[in-house]
Amino acid sequence: LVLLLLIILIGFLDIDLSNLMWDTVPSFDKIGSASLILYFAYTGAGSAISVNGEVINPQKTIPRAILLSVIVISIVYILVQTVAQGVLGDSLPQYVENPLGEVASRIFGPIGLTLLTIGAGVSMFGGISSKVLSVPRLLYAASLDNVLPFKALAKVHPKFATPYVSIIVYVSLGFILATIGGLKHLLVVSSATSLIISMGVAFAVIKLRRDPRYNSDKNAFRIPGGYTLPVLSILATLWFLSNMTYEEVTSIIYFTIVLTILYFLINSKRVQRIFGKVAD
Repeated sequence: LVLLLLIILIGFLDIDLSNLMWDTVPSFDKIGSASLILYFAYTGAGSAISVNGEVINPQKTIPRAILLSVIVISIVYILVQTVAQGVLGDSLPQYVENPLGEVASRIFGPIGLTLLTIGAGVSMFGGISSKVLSVPRLLYAASLDNVLPFKALAKVHPKFATPYVSIIVYVSLGFILATIGGLKHLLVVSSATSLIISMGVAFAVIKLRRDPRYNSDKNAFRIPGGYTLPVLSILATLWFLSNMTYEEVTSIIYFTIVLTILYFLINSKRVQRIFGKVAD
């Protein structure tokens, strides 16, 4: 963040305003395909929900934290993009691998490229650490609630009080997927699956709004606007998904079919008995 803030503050002095002028407007299809990838940048905010059992007053703290993080990150994204476009201009798309590194090189010289590359590594390590903290809790909770029959996932380390088996499984699966898949393909698949889940959450909000028990709970968090935001979320999700290519849709369908088959297999009583004996 320090490096990004330096680029924003110092880079504004090197912006060429002519580079910020729009000669053409991108097509609606290009905006949609780019938005599907951009969505991935915001998916991490929801992971805060996974650790709500370890947070004081989560009903208010978690929603405020998510809202604050999305606002701050959006501002940083917009400012960084403005500086990058203003400094590099039409040459920006040429630096696919490390565009911000080139911006830092233009602003600070060769040392800027080195520092930003190191900073990117630190940032990725921080992002991965955040995922390792939050996502394995989903596996742990799923096993604890008998959604997954793998009882070992619910084991807690006797010393550190962490779901260590779930952490090992999550890290191993992530390593395998990152090794065999291309970045863009993984981003689209990840965004699409997250969007499908988010659409389910939006429908759940509508259902909860109609539940008298929820409405009688004065401590429950309520999204302002009634049905407006969940309905807009559903429409936006459908628009995002409509911009997927045929190959990407096919990948999601295959992915869903495989997971569905696995779900029914692991939830069969015979398989549960087998895994139960292995766990014992």
